[in-house]
Amino acid sequence: MPIVPEGLLGGFIADLFIDTVLDSLIWGTGALILKAFRPDRRVGYVPAVLLGLIVWLAGISALITIGYFLLV
Repeated sequence: MPIVPEGLLGGFIADLFIDTVLDSLIWGTGALILKAFRPDRRVGYVPAVLLGLIVWLAGISALITIGYFLLV
């Protein structure tokens, strides 16, 4: 069951935000990296999203780790 029922304005805004983040940031990052390593091949949606997710999660965790050691 979704957090926000369908048909409400909040659900519409949440869907828009999730689609925008997934398509622009995560897919774009993964597609850019895949194209850098394999410029002659077509970039698939799922591999680009998975790679982009891994890169963004690793980057965020690195920032949190660095911030933690700077504060301690």
